[in-house]
Amino acid sequence: MKKRTVGLLSFIGLCLVLNGYASNENHLSFTEKFVLLNICDENGGNILDSISTNHGLAGAMLLELFEKDKIVLKKKVLIVKDMNPTGDMILDRIIERVNKSKKERSLRYWVRKIGKRAHKYKKSILENLMNRRILTSQKKKSFIFLKKTTYPAISSEPERSFRKKLCESILYDTGHDWIKNEWISILYASGLRRSLFKEKNDRKLAKKRMKATFKTSSIGKAVDRTIESVEESTDLMPLLWLLILD
Repeated sequence: MKKRTVGLLSFIGLCLVLNGYASNENHLSFTEKFVLLNICDENGGNILDSISTNHGLAGAMLLELFEKDKIVLKKKVLIVKDMNPTGDMILDRIIERVNKSKKERSLRYWVRKIGKRAHKYKKSILENLMNRRILTSQKKKSFIFLKKTTYPAISSEPERSFRKKLCESILYDTGHDWIKNEWISILYASGLRRSLFKEKNDRKLAKKRMKATFKTSSIGKAVDRTIESVEESTDLMPLLWLLILD
């Protein structure tokens, strides 16, 4: 009788754990998924550079608002459709900023504007993922006197599960809706495509399919052009200093 009871309790415990994994996966937002996909499995550090991370994350935040029907695009400018709170402090702050803008601005403008603060928003997202016991944090030495924080996974199951579905969708699905197309385009524009697929043939097919999706995107193109613009201005900084000091 004791063995049966222990066995039953073990089975119930396993079901609860698996249900927890499924619950975590089902409730991951686009911003949380972007952050998780950008974390290297081996060392817990970022895969992308800060420019691509920040503006890709900005695109994911805007996608969240489109999905929640909070914002719309009209004649290439971003307009707030619904001011009611989303329950997400970061998203509510973005809605407020867009709504208070003195001029109607383009999608690309807001990708760049939000991207400037994305490193702060990312900290809140990481804290939330740690509170849900998906990630943990570690301090590691990067140089002799400097330390950097990495975020290895406590449970890799939520990320592994949605990554598998995402990759299968990219490779095999047809007729994606607008939201899914934009999500795939944001990942393509930010550079996360290269870390999604391990097999050479899969990478080749994924590149072709993601590129085709990207060509018809709105947010994805805004992210891509913003990253390119910021990188160009960053590359010019040393030259400007030389001109000033000359």
